[in-house]
Amino acid sequence: MTMQGMTRWLKPAALGVLLWASLAGPARAADFYLKAAAMTKTMPNAGPAITMWGYVLCDATFTPLAGQVVQVPGPRLVVPPGDTTLNIHLLDGLPSAGSETSNTSLVIPELPATMVPTWTDGTTGPRTSTTQRVRSFTQEVAPGGSVTYTWTSLRPGTFLYESGTHPSVQVQMGLYGCVTIDAAAGPPAQAYPGVSYDNEAVLVFSEVDPAIHAAVAAGTYGTAPYTSTINYTPKYFFINGAPYPDTLAAPIFTKPFVLGQRILLRFLNPGEETHVPVLQDLYMTVVAQDGYPLPFPRTEYSLILEAGKTFDAIVTPTTSGLHGLFDRRLRLTNNMASNGGMLTYLTDNGAAGGCPGTVGSTLKLSKSGGQILFTWGNIALASSYIVYQSNVASLAPFTQQDTLNPTAPADGTTGATMPMPPDNLVFFLIAGDNLAGGGCVGPQR
Repeated sequence: MTMQGMTRWLKPAALGVLLWASLAGPARAADFYLKAAAMTKTMPNAGPAITMWGYVLCDATFTPLAGQVVQVPGPRLVVPPGDTTLNIHLLDGLPSAGSETSNTSLVIPELPATMVPTWTDGTTGPRTSTTQRVRSFTQEVAPGGSVTYTWTSLRPGTFLYESGTHPSVQVQMGLYGCVTIDAAAGPPAQAYPGVSYDNEAVLVFSEVDPAIHAAVAAGTYGTAPYTSTINYTPKYFFINGAPYPDTLAAPIFTKPFVLGQRILLRFLNPGEETHVPVLQDLYMTVVAQDGYPLPFPRTEYSLILEAGKTFDAIVTPTTSGLHGLFDRRLRLTNNMASNGGMLTYLTDNGAAGGCPGTVGSTLKLSKSGGQILFTWGNIALASSYIVYQSNVASLAPFTQQDTLNPTAPADGTTGATMPMPPDNLVFFLIAGDNLAGGGCVGPQR
């Protein structure tokens, strides 16, 4: 989150708060402008284009900020440490769905706020009839309108923001996102008092039932055969809004990291099912649940991430390599096709799904006049390659010689040339790089 999407101001307060402010500085508020709107997402393996609802980050006129698009999950909202108030301004840009589901609202379940429910008969306030059922847990807004939601009892933590209107449908459609509030800025940052971290990753586990989405998009939800979500049957399973292998298309970490750093993993589940994230070959220290620090942090390799839950955990990798992160309940399919679903990888340097390694034994060298011809097999995640050389067969003294940006050949083999070195004995290493995915640098193995 940049300061472009957030404003601050002095806020009038009671005498006791003013006394505190005179000692600790002025009260501050974080403002975010979100628009709820429809989007389509094409599933992998030639899957269908599914209609979803998501959020886009906007300026104060509800014009999307530069580079921002409607997304699922919604944009992460980062409240700076010390801010005492959170305001989220919401514009309803949803299409007509043929029922009251086009109205929407926004709640953060674990942060207290003043909430006035809207009932199924359209009235608000206290319940006046036993036939009334809750339609929205807080003030709702109709398509084209906007409303502001305010939270003043802020505390550090990782939280879900989501629709408070017909949530079994609207949250399933994609109206959810992550709010984070740190105890102190870094470096190193503190997620909670005494819990510091050097890097972080947000991991949102969710699932999609295409039939429900199709009924909402067609305006037929609420009629047979989809009169409710009782027969909810998800077929696609997401981490950060994408099923594997699309989970590798975006960086997991907020910045490149090196081995030995304390990494904060923020797990969130806005879905309808319980998931069990497992971190392969690594243990993590669970430090908080639902934004509440645990009095006794526990060491785990998996979590029971129930619907609506959040967990914060610290992991400190000390060995280089890929570490699988997946759902132990084996939600690892895309519409019943294997090799998909809730699977991604954690690895050093934080590029898209991990940094590429070296090309290994696929590297072949041959002499061509005064040039050396290199050929090697392409490796996953690499958008370019870096040539290193050394006079001894050890990784440490290798020095970078050149960056290669070859075009991807059809046969899976990449070639490049460089001048013949003057030394009699030279060792070469070619490592994959992925600058678009977060800046992998140096040999990765």
